[in-house]
Amino acid sequence: MPGARITGGERVTLRTVEQEDISFLQRASANPEIRYPLGTPLRNQGEIEESYENGDSDRFLVCRDEDSAGPAQVTADDVTQLGVVNVMDVDWKWPELGYWLVPEFHGDGYGKEAVSLVLD
Repeated sequence: MPGARITGGERVTLRTVEQEDISFLQRASANPEIRYPLGTPLRNQGEIEESYENGDSDRFLVCRDEDSAGPAQVTADDVTQLGVVNVMDVDWKWPELGYWLVPEFHGDGYGKEAVSLVLD
């Protein structure tokens, strides 16, 4: 489940990605509605785990927290995972920012709020 709260806005919270979230991250790799627009190759769970362990980017889960959700580790009942925001090469000349949301949350402004939180 999502880890500690990094920051929050009006409707979304950014939380740390934990080992248990790997299956959620794999949704982007396996779902053509997400993967094709991102231009990313199909990756299996092992490849995603390797990327997670290498820490090749700053990765945040985009969540919608229930009122009962606290700042620390939470349960599945406390948080709805909406997507992910990745930031790579933040200290380099051309940092990269990418994000995805599961299709049922497209078009509701969650991505815009999550990216704004990361930029802030």
